Amino acid sequence: MSGMTNNFDIDVLRTFIESVHRRSLSSAAKRRDKSPSTVTLQLQRLEQQVGVKLFQKVGRGLAPTEQALRLLPFAERIVSANDEGIRAMRQSLNQETIRLVVPADIAETWLPQQISAFSLSHPDVLIEAQVLRNSEIIESVDIGEADVALHWCRPDDANTVDPVATFPIEWMASRSFSPDPLRALPIVVLQSPCLFRDLGITLLEKMNAPLRITMAATGVTGLWSAVGAGLGITCRVALGAPDGVVRYQDEQLPSLGMVGLVARTKRAATRSSIELHLQLMTAIRELEFHGSS
Repeated sequence: MSGMTNNFDIDVLRTFIESVHRRSLSSAAKRRDKSPSTVTLQLQRLEQQVGVKLFQKVGRGLAPTEQALRLLPFAERIVSANDEGIRAMRQSLNQETIRLVVPADIAETWLPQQISAFSLSHPDVLIEAQVLRNSEIIESVDIGEADVALHWCRPDDANTVDPVATFPIEWMASRSFSPDPLRALPIVVLQSPCLFRDLGITLLEKMNAPLRITMAATGVTGLWSAVGAGLGITCRVALGAPDGVVRYQDEQLPSLGMVGLVARTKRAATRSSIELHLQLMTAIRELEFHGSS
């Protein structure tokens, strides 16, 4: 690969990330406001750079390879660091900043609309939204790094505040998933620590159900991509599940119960942080109501 650069192109990485998520050349092109031919050229350029095949054509769609799923969390961190640096440089010294940390399940679907509504009524407030693992969110609040935070908790957990709302935990799988009855059930999980991973594995082991972990993803995006690719089932709330991933019905699987969504602020919260906190709590309750109706 003589002459190839060792530096990733941020624009190409954005296209790669969307292509993994959308699993469709046309959808990724529309999301990136580019032509399908441009998206194809960018993906080919990235494949040449890393020296591996990243996608396979499946009908009219795209299927990320194992190497693409391996690259995905690195690409997301690179793009996130780039965007965070740009925001920091553009930030006005007199502008109030609220650091909001959330789980990935709501970051791309429900949250942007809430931030947009808040920004309209608070134009002088900058919201720095960051997606973290659940354990990292709790830690960031405990040590005072986050101004406002949303995180998951078990409703019966005595060590946490009362959840704003509760949601059912579901077994999730690719729409076309069909397990081999002669082999152990394939499971896709997040790396420890993870509330959902611990719950699912514990319940299956109590049933003496044979299982095999086919992938331990570093983030929720990678987990959904692996499930969508048919690598196995997972347990998670249905919020944020991508197209093609659905609730998996199997009477032999244990019931997973409910999980609570907690909204918290730091102790010395500003007025704007409290107002954002209250807005999010109201929206979460509406989300729970519509999800159960």
